[in-house]
Amino acid sequence: MLIEREKREVIGLNIKKYLLLIIMVLLLPITVYAVEDQVIDTTKKCTITGTYKYDEDILANVNTKIYKIADISENAKYTYVDEFKILENDINSLTTSEYVEYSKTLSEYIKKNNVKELANSSTDKDGIFYYKNLDVGIYLIEVEEMTKNGYYYQTNPTLVTVPNRTYLYEEYSYDIVTLVKGSKNKVEDAGVPNTYSNMFSIISLVLIVFLVFTLIVMYYSKKDKKDNE
Repeated sequence: MLIEREKREVIGLNIKKYLLLIIMVLLLPITVYAVEDQVIDTTKKCTITGTYKYDEDILANVNTKIYKIADISENAKYTYVDEFKILENDINSLTTSEYVEYSKTLSEYIKKNNVKELANSSTDKDGIFYYKNLDVGIYLIEVEEMTKNGYYYQTNPTLVTVPNRTYLYEEYSYDIVTLVKGSKNKVEDAGVPNTYSNMFSIISLVLIVFLVFTLIVMYYSKKDKKDNE
């Protein structure tokens, strides 16, 4: 009886060992994946593909500029590049919502200090622009304002981080796709002078002045003629 109980205890211990071993084997790939997922390949080259549009309006032949704001380490910590090291804002503590306002601050700093863009790219016929062979880091993209068919288009500067984590596979993507959506206003409502409208007004004014001058000359010519008679 004692021997049978000891056998059952030994079998129970063996089962527990096997179960523990199975659990460890099952968790091993998950643990390794999680560790690898935290590491960024800082030597990898990246791309940013952007689309500039407003609803159904495709905005082609619009110039864009890109500025590198910060480098990124293997553990996803940001460090300002030389041109922006004077800034006091901690870029690592920014929330997603704060990125929008901070992008405006960076844009103003760039204009004030005449910071040179890293590169520029114009939108193609589909409103798409490309930036290739980029190092990892944070970039600011600016899109030039434009007028088209009586409307004025503009957009806020956009901060883009490369690489970026994909929600589907929880891994880093080094090829980023972004949508830059602008605002659209009628030229007059936006406070932008309508070149064609102004030109028409000037031509009309010149014609009116010329007509009035001609009538005055004709009047005095007839008057002089009558006086001479």
